[in-house]
Amino acid sequence: MENRRILIDEAGSIAEVALKLNRFYGAAQQAAIQYLENIGACAEEFEEEVGR
Repeated sequence: MENRRILIDEAGSIAEVALKLNRFYGAAQQAAIQYLENIGACAEEFEEEVGR
């Protein structure tokens, strides 16, 4: 019975860690997308200035 309780506790901990990792990677993905969008906007502005 004690082994089963330990396994259940470990499974809960693993699920909690997985959820936290998913949130972390989601935030990292959003930051990467925003960074690339900003770089693209800066590149467009630069091209417009150079093209003048």
